Amino acid sequence: MDSKEHGAVRPCLQLTVQLMSTYKRINSVYYKSLREKQAEKTMVSKDPTDGLTKHVDTSKKVDKIMAGHYVPAENEVLHGRYRITGKKLGMGTFGQVLEAYDETSSQGVAVKIIKNHSHFSVQAQTEIKILQYMHTSTHGDRCHIVRMVDHFTHKGHECLVFPLCSYNLYELLRSSQFKGVGLKLIRKFAKQIVESLEFLASINVIHCDLKPENIVIARPNRSNIKIIDFGSSCLSDKRVHTYIQSRFYRAPEILLGMKYTTAIDMWSVGCILVELHTGSPLFAGQDLPDQLRKIVQVLGMVPGHVVEQANPSVRCEYFAREQQHPGCTPTRNYTLRKKCPANDAPMSLESICTLGGRRLNKEPDHSSDDYAQFVDLVTRMLEIEYVCDVAYLFIFE
Repeated sequence: MDSKEHGAVRPCLQLTVQLMSTYKRINSVYYKSLREKQAEKTMVSKDPTDGLTKHVDTSKKVDKIMAGHYVPAENEVLHGRYRITGKKLGMGTFGQVLEAYDETSSQGVAVKIIKNHSHFSVQAQTEIKILQYMHTSTHGDRCHIVRMVDHFTHKGHECLVFPLCSYNLYELLRSSQFKGVGLKLIRKFAKQIVESLEFLASINVIHCDLKPENIVIARPNRSNIKIIDFGSSCLSDKRVHTYIQSRFYRAPEILLGMKYTTAIDMWSVGCILVELHTGSPLFAGQDLPDQLRKIVQVLGMVPGHVVEQANPSVRCEYFAREQQHPGCTPTRNYTLRKKCPANDAPMSLESICTLGGRRLNKEPDHSSDDYAQFVDLVTRMLEIEYVCDVAYLFIFE
């Protein structure tokens, strides 16, 4: 029967008639609304510093708040004394570090404002306890460790206050256009860093995140340094985290999921000293297996008995037993499952440290003896089978 004769409605036909026109109408309404919302987010405000009008994207402020960051108001005073200047000194997963003016002492300070997530707040409490513990020691102030001058909670955010330092060693490298700094200056840095590690080892503290960014110059045009950022630190008998340290400076014990000691900090320092001279990270791996390859490429294969102490899942995923010839005595040797690319030829630590000899005898304090001492020091620090807690046999003086 013909439905038209009885005036019946054809639902399918009604739903599809002018469907494209409907979609176009919906799109135009949607994008108009979207543009209006974007316009609302960007407001025009007056900048009191230059008298000019500028656009402030309030969506960025909302994003920071949603991420757990504290966004201070202009010239906001924290804890009744620390006026925020507006200059950001650093930012990380923990939160941010802002410059402030201490209205009580009339000095500049750095305020580390932790995200208001419970995990970061708990870690901040641990950092505060470790910093307090270090400076109750007789030698705390004399061992190149940054001093926490105050701490408080502000609107749910843990805040730690430190003296305002100059710049960090990464910024020093950047100022050299990553050409590296001379052995004489590195010698001064190395002596202080090793002294700080001796002190940390004596009170059983592991820093767990030594890198160029976490070693700062205390004053401009001086070589005195301070170790900063104990946010990942722990006591050697209360190890909380199993995967720590920034990748380029991560010790084999951490890569392999093994128990670790204060020796992991010494490994990081060895990497840092080489980078300070060459201008490039010593082991710049893109991921865990590549990091292992970079280390093996320079230092040789990880000894079999060390591999056998590794976390079983790590050992199975990244290492394979060395093939045995029939009739030969079985060995405990291993190889990497993912080999180094053919064009990545093995490099000696000496060749890397001396830049292939390009700076040998080209400037003061770069003699063969100077380089021999430098190479010997970093070789001790980068010993995979590390048995010494710190470099007590310090000869690079």
